[in-house]
Amino acid sequence: MTPDANDQHERLVQELTSSQTRLYGFILTLLPDRDAARDVLQETNLVVWRKANEFAADSNFWAWATQIARYQVLSHFRDSGRDRLVFDEDVIENLATAAEQHSADADRVRVLVACVKKLPRAQAEAVALRYRSGSSIDEIARERGQTVAAVKMLLLRARRALLKCMELALRTEVDE
Repeated sequence: MTPDANDQHERLVQELTSSQTRLYGFILTLLPDRDAARDVLQETNLVVWRKANEFAADSNFWAWATQIARYQVLSHFRDSGRDRLVFDEDVIENLATAAEQHSADADRVRVLVACVKKLPRAQAEAVALRYRSGSSIDEIARERGQTVAAVKMLLLRARRALLKCMELALRTEVDE
């Protein structure tokens, strides 16, 4: 195995290993039977392993793996077509799309929370008052003993810092 191929192989193993819980959760949203979901996870792992040479090192592993999982769930439903309750493929596709969106939203919320923790105290407090408590800018200014313009500037700087932090964090996650 060449050094580049070895590195790509190691990355695939790391990505697959670290995403097992999340991948199982994704499959479980499409297939509520835990035993069947575990079976589909194992089939997904096998397909990922078999298709390892198709995975591009600079691509998004999660998107690639969930696409494989989606097809494995569809295959499971096709194979169990004789069962009483079988979902239409469109229903499975809609559930998979919703699960992917939920996962992406959860990732963004997790990154946002981490970025808020990195803000200077005054900015973090203003953001919490404005967006968690729903306070108006006038209320925040009165509470903090500042002018409305000062609070607007504080929030502007906080939003810019959050945007920069989130873009960097999400870009880093995709690159990893």
